[in-house]
Order: sequence, then structure tokens, then C-alpha cells
Amino acid sequence: MNYCKYVSWVPTSDVVVAQNRNNLCVWYSIEEPDKVTMYQIKGDVESIDRSQGKTEVVVDDGVNTISYALDEALIEFGAALEYKGLDKAVQILEPLDLTPETEANWKVLAKMALEQQNLYVAERCYAALGNMSKADYLRKVNKLVAQEGIDNYRV
Repeated sequence: MNYCKYVSWVPTSDVVVAQNRNNLCVWYSIEEPDKVTMYQIKGDVESIDRSQGKTEVVVDDGVNTISYALDEALIEFGAALEYKGLDKAVQILEPLDLTPETEANWKVLAKMALEQQNLYVAERCYAALGNMSKADYLRKVNKLVAQEGIDNYRV
């Protein structure tokens, strides 16, 4: 990022916050660096505060201190992947609208689900992403797993 004045991880998360000139940039998924949430700000980032289920970026504009609230659900998604499992990550993403940030998280979750052979979660991810051909294929494989077991040669 050009003209970067500030960069930091959000404490106990996989979220990165940075400032360049008059923009506050937030990457909720470091796997998708082109999916960035930007806020126009005046002043300089002072700190990132996490407490009582809220995460705020504190900006000092020289006269006032302004707090910008970050999306706690998207922050919790990374922790869920690391500590609570794929099913918890699905629960976090399901009620959220499909935005560039949530789309990036669905993609990360789909990749991890396939790597861990959790085909039910992978099916849900591809359905959320609108990739119905993959979701339909995985649904058929999941039915086959239920009938014949994961070790069956057809699976």
C-alpha cells in the first residue's frame, strides 16, 4: 500500500488495519488482499481497541478523537476458523449479507472445508457463493457418503 502511515493486526484476530493518507483500510481476510474495506478519515490512527465484544479503530484528527467500529462478525470468523471449527464459521457467515468481505470469507471457508474433507460445509459455502454446479455436485457426493460411507471407491 502506498503512503502507508500505520499498519497493525487487530488483537487476537487475523484482521489487518492500515492507514494511507486519508483512508482507513481493513482486510477481514488476508487470503483475499484485493477485498479491502475502506473508510475515509481525517487525522491519524492512534490505536485499535477490543473490549466488550466491540472492536474500534481510534483516530485523532487533532481536535477530536473519533472511533470507527469494525464488523465484529467478520473479525470473529477468523477466530472461529482457528479455534472453534468450520461449523462455527458457517454460523457466523450465514446471517451476513454477501459483500466482498463475506464473499472472501466464504471462499476461504470452502477451501479449508475441502482440504479437511468436510464436504457438507464445502457444499454450503459454494451455495452461498452462488456456485450451484459445485454445490450440486457436493450434495450428490454427500448423499453417496451417507449411503455408502466415506471410504467407498465411488466417493
